Order: sequence, then structure tokens, then C-alpha cells
Amino acid sequence: MKSVNIHEAKTRLSRLIASTINGEPFVIAKASQFTVPDDFDQMGQDEIATMFGGDN
Repeated sequence: MKSVNIHEAKTRLSRLIASTINGEPFVIAKASQFTVPDDFDQMGQDEIATMFGGDN
């Protein structure tokens, strides 16, 4: 995933939105510092399943 700093995001917002529409995700991060926890895709899964009637 692409990481852009705040200045770049302000400067290139239209292009970033267009790339997102085309399926290219990005993160706006202070000083381009961004980390994703290893379990990010599973965070809160039990709560989400409960909210939407899942069997978790």
C-alpha cells in the first residue's frame, strides 16, 4: 500500500482519489510513517460478527 505524507496528499489529492477509484489504496501518514499490525485483517472480527449476526 502506498503511503503519502500530508503535504503530498494536499498537493495531489485529485490524483490520489483517481488512483483509489482504480483500486489502488493509499494511506496519508505524518512524515510518511505508517505501520500495519500483523493481525490487522482480524482486528475486531468477533465484535463485527456479533454486530452483523455472525456465529463467531
